[in-house]
Amino acid sequence: MGEPIDLAQINQRMTIEGFDYPRRQKWLEKSWADPMKFWLALIERHSMSCNLRSKSMPFQYYDFIYDALQRIDNGDSPALRFVSDQGEEVFNYGTLRKEVAGTANFWLASGVQPGTNISVLLPFGAEYIIALLAGLATGATICFIPPSGTLLVNKRLENSTPDFVVSNELYGRLAIEKGFSILPPRVGPTTDPLPSFAYPSGAPVFRLFDPCQQRENLPIEVTADVAFLSALRDGMIFLGLRPGDTFAAPDCHLLEHQPALILATLINGATWLEANGKDCRWWANQNLRAILLDYRLREELLETNCHVDFKWDLWLRNLSQAGSLDRWQALASQGSLKEIAGAAGKWNAALGGAILWSM
Repeated sequence: MGEPIDLAQINQRMTIEGFDYPRRQKWLEKSWADPMKFWLALIERHSMSCNLRSKSMPFQYYDFIYDALQRIDNGDSPALRFVSDQGEEVFNYGTLRKEVAGTANFWLASGVQPGTNISVLLPFGAEYIIALLAGLATGATICFIPPSGTLLVNKRLENSTPDFVVSNELYGRLAIEKGFSILPPRVGPTTDPLPSFAYPSGAPVFRLFDPCQQRENLPIEVTADVAFLSALRDGMIFLGLRPGDTFAAPDCHLLEHQPALILATLINGATWLEANGKDCRWWANQNLRAILLDYRLREELLETNCHVDFKWDLWLRNLSQAGSLDRWQALASQGSLKEIAGAAGKWNAALGGAILWSM
């Protein structure tokens, strides 16, 4: 077991409000000097937050499903919240467990087993997340292909070499035409036990397309070590998420940010809020632990001088949209936002998660 980690102090020093430049970040230096000691201490602190111990051990094995779904003490706590013009859909952790159990058990009965290559051909949403978690429950290696042009989808399907393609009637026709075996992304809830699988250290858990690479149509393998530990770190340290908190990343780039952000949210017992298309006034009235802003919301906040009124604990500038620095600086000094902790981050899901964090 590592030394206790003072997360409150770390979180404070990761933001504009609390950063005491040029003091050194000693916790960061220690993490590089003795990685095992650091990760053990972080998992110990994580277990205290969730009231139940983790079943994952750094550099040995990782049980994503137990840590993301099964050890959340309060099954009534919201895990996912989807808001649209048609209404609202909320999955609490108990409901999500049943949904994932139904799909995972169906997949196992259909021939999925540990190491099976699965390609998920879906836009981001409830089906995408249930398919992600069902894949982790069965021990599969999961690749995500966003629906787009026929030629691009064909190339990515070919390069992902799937044993099964997970899709629905709307997006799965192309995969059927190519002769791939199709699995449904969402079978429905069941009271049957939720399967779980411990990925050994070094085992591939994802094969992800990196839009920042020159060969962006060739998937990159992400090991269980990288995927799990990055999600743990990003959620606890960079976003400061604890059980009961809410995080949102409106209009985030699917390939750059997912599944890294959703895993960082669920592994830390928090709520993912998805409400693309809502304006800044709607977002300003949401109680959020953290929000990753894109240029659309930035411009709306600047043009309307919308008042957030301390409903956000932390706002983040998306460093993938690094242009117009003067506009981001204007936002940081505007109205109520200048009184709220702020930072900037860049995610690359194909490299595990957050790759750059800045004040």
